[in-house]
Amino acid sequence: MYENELHRLGIAVVYVMERIISSNAETAAIKGMHHVMNAEYSRKLSIRIGDGLREKFEAGYINGLPPFRWQRLPDGRSIRPFESEAATVLTFSERYATGQYSYMGQAADRRSDPESDPRWSGGLAPR
Repeated sequence: MYENELHRLGIAVVYVMERIISSNAETAAIKGMHHVMNAEYSRKLSIRIGDGLREKFEAGYINGLPPFRWQRLPDGRSIRPFESEAATVLTFSERYATGQYSYMGQAADRRSDPESDPRWSGGLAPR
């Protein structure tokens, strides 16, 4: 346990919200109860978040950020490639669909060939 390693090094762990100093033997039981309560809270929260993400998806919304070089439309549901990048997105997607190329590998190829697109030079992919 990480906390035990810190104690071995002479470092006290302070649980600010619980007002407990981990090296205090008198608060060990209380600390254990808080660990159990925090684990249960975290488990319930993950279920609620998963339910919310599922509901959002079922309503037609996209969770998270749009894929590389895509943009979210004002309706909040639809995405499409940036018009100036549509050809690049199509090429990357077609190559990726073959199973022979990864997106990261294609980006690395692009960066190594700045002639293909000057915005990719210097090792930084465009955002």
